[in-house]
Amino acid sequence: MVNGFGGLQNSCSSVIFEIQESRFIVASASPASKTRQAISFKEILQVFFSVHDPTTLNRQGNDIGSSYRSAIFYNSDEQKKIAEEVIREVEAEGVYDDPIVTEVKPFDKFYIAEDYHQEYFANNPNQPYCAAVVAPKVAKFRQKFVQRLKK
Repeated sequence: MVNGFGGLQNSCSSVIFEIQESRFIVASASPASKTRQAISFKEILQVFFSVHDPTTLNRQGNDIGSSYRSAIFYNSDEQKKIAEEVIREVEAEGVYDDPIVTEVKPFDKFYIAEDYHQEYFANNPNQPYCAAVVAPKVAKFRQKFVQRLKK
């Protein structure tokens, strides 16, 4: 897994999921499983929608600005179709009171994050932002997707 961002240069809140030979880009400060098992694009999006609020435009919690938007960058028409399908499914489930504002856009460019951002949460779990914002997301992920964790 390589941390970085897509869509906006200098966006600090994005995560790249690099799984086997395929690259799936999801913009959000979302935790990723380091599983070596095959994982589908749809499953990645299900994780994405379960660990962040996709209903706030250009905002995640107290962080505000276009780098904090909810966005999915797809590499093919099939990925675009899957992204739109997952959004419809989440909306139909009624998980959120407000409409989903997640952008679905073609992938353009990927920027690898600085070295200090690589494995940032694992290396800095007690940093205030990690403890207050990231740790609850990781806990939510672990609870909901326990079957996907490395044994």
